[in-house]
Amino acid sequence: MGVPALALSAVGGATGAVMYWTSAFQTAGFRFSAIGLNVMIVGAIGFIVSTSIVAVSRHRSGGSRQLFDRHVVNDDGRTSSFYEVSP
Repeated sequence: MGVPALALSAVGGATGAVMYWTSAFQTAGFRFSAIGLNVMIVGAIGFIVSTSIVAVSRHRSGGSRQLFDRHVVNDDGRTSSFYEVSP
């Protein structure tokens, strides 16, 4: 899950809304607008769940970064430096 699920849920919700508000098709067994309502509800629920997952899984800025800075001098007096920033 994540951003692709978020996009798919938004498209599903929009498709359900179009099916619900623009259709007048009805047969003996079902109404097309009822299917649109169900698709719209499932899309909205999926959008809320996906938004929650994306919001929780993103790293907070500045809080979880680690800095590594190391200087080494060998027996001959030569120095070496190492610097790394990990996300």
